[in-house]
Amino acid sequence: MNPRLQTVLLAGTLAVVTAARATTLEIQADQPGAKINPAMWGIFFEDINFGADGGLYAELVKNRGFEFPDAMMGWFKLSPSKARGELSIREAHPFNAANPHYLHIESEGTDLFGVANEGFRGMGVKQGDAYNFSAQIRRTNDNTPHLFAQSFRTNRAGCQQKFFDAMVHKSSRCFRCYVH
Repeated sequence: MNPRLQTVLLAGTLAVVTAARATTLEIQADQPGAKINPAMWGIFFEDINFGADGGLYAELVKNRGFEFPDAMMGWFKLSPSKARGELSIREAHPFNAANPHYLHIESEGTDLFGVANEGFRGMGVKQGDAYNFSAQIRRTNDNTPHLFAQSFRTNRAGCQQKFFDAMVHKSSRCFRCYVH
């Protein structure tokens, strides 16, 4: 087909399609629609695929305040070998009334027992970057053992490598912030 004829036909087709899509918008300001609650104001941001948590809000730990409807969402029990114990979410005497939930870990032996967090589709830690681990910790009795925090990552070969570890010695009966 002749290139000029193709161009003319294409332009004519686009003109017809454009004309068919013309839209008229009529505003009737004297006929308001549904009433809008005056308390509704601000900005809308839809958290899709962790665009906020784990994204703009640079949080690595999923559900760090145990505030999700399923309070243990993102957390799972670590009980290797013969370790036994109980995990529970508590509210009695929180370290902060604005964040009343906390995790109570009760180990029933001397083997390592604890929890791990899955993050937001993992924890995107990068070699060479600096990270802080912090936790509000208290012991409930004088027999409370040391708390040992570790972070592992999986390397390209699928093997677990230790990222950091921290030991909390003889924690207080009052909540205290520990940072590593």
